[in-house]
Amino acid sequence: MKRSASTVTLGLVQTSCSANPAENLKKTLAQVERCAKAGAQVISTQELFRSQYFCQNEDHANFKLAESIPGPSTDAFCKLAKKHKVVIIASLFEKRASGLYHNTAAIIDADGSLLGIYRKMHIPDDPLYYEKFYFTPGDLGFKAWRTRYAKIGVLICWDQWYPEGARLTAMQGAEILFYPTAIGWHPSEKKEYGVNQHGAWETIQRSHAVANGCYVAVASGAIGESLILANAAAEGINYEKGWILGTTATVKVFIDVFIGIWAFVLALVWCAKIEARPGEKIRAREIWDRFPKFVIGYVATFTVLLVVCLAVPGLAGGFDVGRVRPGAGDGAGRVARAPTTIRPTPQMKSSALTGRPSVRRPSTLSPSSGGTRLPTG
Repeated sequence: MKRSASTVTLGLVQTSCSANPAENLKKTLAQVERCAKAGAQVISTQELFRSQYFCQNEDHANFKLAESIPGPSTDAFCKLAKKHKVVIIASLFEKRASGLYHNTAAIIDADGSLLGIYRKMHIPDDPLYYEKFYFTPGDLGFKAWRTRYAKIGVLICWDQWYPEGARLTAMQGAEILFYPTAIGWHPSEKKEYGVNQHGAWETIQRSHAVANGCYVAVASGAIGESLILANAAAEGINYEKGWILGTTATVKVFIDVFIGIWAFVLALVWCAKIEARPGEKIRAREIWDRFPKFVIGYVATFTVLLVVCLAVPGLAGGFDVGRVRPGAGDGAGRVARAPTTIRPTPQMKSSALTGRPSVRRPSTLSPSSGGTRLPTG
């Protein structure tokens, strides 16, 4: 089998989304370009980046968000891939035919060519994740594509809970498994089950890397605010755009200022009552020296961020860049860019790349879910 380059740099784009598909596409293209300029060679978007997560309810109007593949979005990504000589994985809502829709990832090589597509096989149907209303299960099977920099496999979100998908993809020679994802907690469950659910999610990703001797990279769109909005809307509450982010920043400012003020009060009491000599007055210079300067920094920083976020809702977003060595695993399912890039064990590498089963049984991993319902995505 032809070996890939010794080191491959991955870029994972994770952004907030507005209600405007064109705006989201433009933002994601800009983030992909940032990744490329930062040195990334293989770049993945989050799941369904062109819109807010619309599967929180069953609404026929949302089918208007779908597009053909090839189509406008793939054309834009192909052009960008060719310009920067990067591989791009773009997650899209595909309209295959009238009444036939898929949750699809397009794989674009560094020369700008569309190598192929993967259609999500496992479709969830949970509260606020009504994906079966929108998506037909994929019919293309699990595949691996030889790109300019590495042989990669692509699965999508809910596929991550099924080990056979990762196994079948790795057996075709995939050195890196990408999972464009949109995952989160149900608002009513996070407090009680959040820690265990996150632990289960991370454990299953690690297990794919360990069992198959390949890297696992996850670009997850944060849909927490969307879930809050959907839950609130169900109760007749409609927040203005950007309100939640603005409120969070405001609360953060007050908490940090509160801590700083009490730290200053304690320092003042210490100077006046404990360290001060009889009849000695506290000098203004000493008060200033003891004043916690971080309070000023917090106020200034969060005030600026608050103003910017309120002025441009949905501005928050970013990307992650990390390096992996295909065919040379050096960890034990460790999280390299927590929790986005997961490394394999060296001893499992050959069996995954050749399709031969390993005679060495992996260590038993105790479920971290504690018997709770797993997060959906």
